[in-house]
Amino acid sequence: MTATSPRTNEQMLLCAFLALHFALLFMHWGEITGHDAEAFLGTVHRMNIFGSLPDFRMNLTDYHPPLSFLLAKAFSVFTGNPVTGTQLLSSLSFLGAFLLLRSSLKRVDTLYTTPGIIFLYTSLSLPAFIYLARAITYDSFQFFLTILTLYLSIRFFWQQSAGPQRRSVWLGRIFVLSAVLTAGLLTKYSCLLNFFLPFFVLLIRMQTSSSREYFLSCIIACSLALLAVVPFYYIRYYQTEGSLMPVGMEWQRPEDLAQMRFLRDTQRVTFLLHMLRVPSRPFWKEAPVQDSLWHRLWFDTWKGDPLWGPQTKISDLLSTFYATTALPLFFLGIMFFLWKWGRTYTDFSDFGWLLLLQSTLSCIALLAFAYQYPLFDWGIFKAEYVPIVPLFLMYCVVVAIHSTTQHIPRDRYSTAILAALLAFMSVNHLLPVY
Repeated sequence: MTATSPRTNEQMLLCAFLALHFALLFMHWGEITGHDAEAFLGTVHRMNIFGSLPDFRMNLTDYHPPLSFLLAKAFSVFTGNPVTGTQLLSSLSFLGAFLLLRSSLKRVDTLYTTPGIIFLYTSLSLPAFIYLARAITYDSFQFFLTILTLYLSIRFFWQQSAGPQRRSVWLGRIFVLSAVLTAGLLTKYSCLLNFFLPFFVLLIRMQTSSSREYFLSCIIACSLALLAVVPFYYIRYYQTEGSLMPVGMEWQRPEDLAQMRFLRDTQRVTFLLHMLRVPSRPFWKEAPVQDSLWHRLWFDTWKGDPLWGPQTKISDLLSTFYATTALPLFFLGIMFFLWKWGRTYTDFSDFGWLLLLQSTLSCIALLAFAYQYPLFDWGIFKAEYVPIVPLFLMYCVVVAIHSTTQHIPRDRYSTAILAALLAFMSVNHLLPVY
């Protein structure tokens, strides 16, 4: 394989991915798909760009911060109705997330390597992310902001220079990072997890005496973002609900919530272990196990939610095949990573540690939320709530694939990988797998 082959292959895949993305948008233009899609559209309808926000007790999704709704409202003016306006927002958010993840891999010098290429084009072709590209939801824009924060963290802090930063550069980085973090908190509460990404990058890449200056930059950026949103949270939420981050189930289903909290309080440790159990229910069943963190996250990554309607037979077979065959590859990959790859101190392994740390934090946050609000039929363990987790799952699968196929002659390996990636991308974009 020549030196230019990885770059050429990546550019071919890039063109194919972009074409498939716009084909996906065209195929599903005007469809209403997504968790709480009707409620989301109702909030968009009541949203006034230049007026007061609607009462957040009126509708299921009204309590969320308003940025994604306001953007959907603005796009609706362009497309003519809220459905296509929100679809366009989701499509552009997903496309932006893809390009930012690609740029992130390029900055860590792994984009034009075989593992980097496989990771990028399999991860962003996962059924969970294909869903975000066309759904009526705020989670697509949240995904974009998460990857944007990841990209900025890598761009600003991955390569740490030994000397002091220029004042203009230092101030610019603080402003941009704080603005993105602020936008996150004006979109969803869960974007609070994005605040940890720059610190994890600094922790993993701590190499020079100037790390203290970079750490100070992160502290200031995060502090400014919090200061920017506190007035909104205080007026919008605390003055009316007595909580900075109220959740809709508190007034939508107060009796059910009180009953589940009582059940939780009788056996706290058992309740926590119950959420962490790995059930024996196979993935070819039509619905996930709602009160199992691992089963719901894995199921959501590969298979469609039955609430949207039944999958076609070929779609169900394909997504079940994905969910079943990827599981041993994930376990094999995480063993390779922890025992071998993670100790090589390469850029790709450091990137894996970043995904692992953020995924661990995300799972802990999901468990904490579920412990506080244990209405599992609310769908509180959805994979799209924590988009870094599916990325890490796929990272481990890629490690397993690459580690077990390196003995194949490089010319055949390159051709086989290119063909497999094109097939995986095409099927997941063009078939209603999710």
